[in-house]
Amino acid sequence: MNTDDTKLQSAETDLKQLMADVTRAMEKAQQAIARVTSKETAAGAETEATPSSS
Repeated sequence: MNTDDTKLQSAETDLKQLMADVTRAMEKAQQAIARVTSKETAAGAETEATPSSS
């Protein structure tokens, strides 16, 4: 029974680590999306503010 407990504990530890890694990856992805979105918004604002030479 001790072997089963050890395997279960190891699996639980691995799962917790995986969940932490996934959470960090999601946070980084959200930060990257926010950076890209803010750059696109800033670029769009510059384009709209520039008068056309037509």
